[in-house]
Amino acid sequence: MKFVKTLQINTMRKIYVLFLIFEFSYTLFSQEKTSFGLPTEYNKSEYCEYIQIVSSLEKALLTPETTIAVKISANSKKLSELSTLNNLKYVYLDETFTSVSFYLTKEKMEQFFQKISEMPSVNYLSFYDSKLLQFHPYLKNIKGLKINKLEDFNEHPQLLKLPLLEILIIKDPIVNYISSTIGQLKNLKQLELYTTDVLYFPEVDQLSQLIVFKANIGKITQLHPSLTQLKNLRYLSINGLTNFKVFPEEICSLTNLEELHIELRNAQPIPDCIGMLSNLRILYLNDCQKIYEFPTSIAQLSKLNEIYLGDAPEHIQLSNLALLPSKFTLILNRCNYLGIAKQLNTIPKLKQLIVPTTILPKELKKLQEAIMAEKVIVQQL
Repeated sequence: MKFVKTLQINTMRKIYVLFLIFEFSYTLFSQEKTSFGLPTEYNKSEYCEYIQIVSSLEKALLTPETTIAVKISANSKKLSELSTLNNLKYVYLDETFTSVSFYLTKEKMEQFFQKISEMPSVNYLSFYDSKLLQFHPYLKNIKGLKINKLEDFNEHPQLLKLPLLEILIIKDPIVNYISSTIGQLKNLKQLELYTTDVLYFPEVDQLSQLIVFKANIGKITQLHPSLTQLKNLRYLSINGLTNFKVFPEEICSLTNLEELHIELRNAQPIPDCIGMLSNLRILYLNDCQKIYEFPTSIAQLSKLNEIYLGDAPEHIQLSNLALLPSKFTLILNRCNYLGIAKQLNTIPKLKQLIVPTTILPKELKKLQEAIMAEKVIVQQL
């Protein structure tokens, strides 16, 4: 009898241990890694770090001391326990959180946002429905805001009532208008616009603190002149400028710019004024089918050390790269690799040539024969 009882106890212990292992594994694999906004070397570390997001509030409550980011549904039965997550910094509200929520009354929604306001560690918030900005009195501690649906966003003065807001991400591909309110967020340091149907570039002249600006805009035909006023901008990425016929010279006024990523499928040429970007270190030209050469003014870019060419025309001329005063890395993607390599022998400042892993082995071998093999690096691009 004693032996049977001991066996039962040992069996129960094993079951309990297996339960703990299952619970830990379930919590671990319910997480995903992401970052709040575009990580660059210019924004603050809290924007850049890769965040472990727990996929539900219920799972987050299993590890309250280690959870720093969580996705929450409005139908969660544990909303009242949110404040027990002492180290929570990032809150991602899913699409069930709306201004007319099926799961929560307006009073319950207000109580939820009040609970967030009482958690000083929560500084970054993501939600789908821009109408939730009506709860702005409870968002005074928010430094980063991500909005995925811009219904009735066009005239949202509530954004101006978020005094600590430094990073704003708008991610709605079907919206076709961006409110001028954005241009009045004077403390904004990072702005990201993923709005491919927008017809007009927003006014941004009051964003004097802006450091990082990324925009995916597919239908505009010109940049707003106010862009020239972003004197503190260090990182600029603009993709989708397929309707441009010339390189936007407004960019040449951004004299503190260090990184420029731009897609110019139909635009030419690179203007001489690019030589004004004396702090430029990295130049990425995506889909540059009409860029046939670099201007001689590139000689003024003493800090330029990395150039990316994507989809460059077959007969692009790179001879003016020999005018660069410092050593540089050239990255090629979907280009005439061998045709370009033949020109590189006359450019002594070339430090490295990086090509994608998709390059054919025979082509790679010829490339290594055309220039010094140790200069050729194969990378995933």
